[in-house]
Amino acid sequence: MKYLVIGNPNLTPIPPELAVNIYKAAIAWMDERLKNGKLDFHYIFAERGGFVIANVNSPEELFDEMLSYPLYPFFDWEVKALVEWKHGYNSIIDLYKRMGAK
Repeated sequence: MKYLVIGNPNLTPIPPELAVNIYKAAIAWMDERLKNGKLDFHYIFAERGGFVIANVNSPEELFDEMLSYPLYPFFDWEVKALVEWKHGYNSIIDLYKRMGAK
């Protein structure tokens, strides 16, 4: 299952004396998951925050992965389940056909 996961910084301050180590741990966390395929890619926004496409087997696995992210407490999260585009389009066509479209 693929998920769009968007993180935006919240108001919880990162203690400056811990920030370098937390960010280095976050880099290692991202690198590991990009390598093992649990993340398809990761981009950050120019104004802070960012997003990933997560590739996991269940919502529970995503939940556990997110909680293990070193920067987790410092962001607000939005998660959206993704559907392969052609499947989605064909399903919508079928819906309209059931509603009487030709």
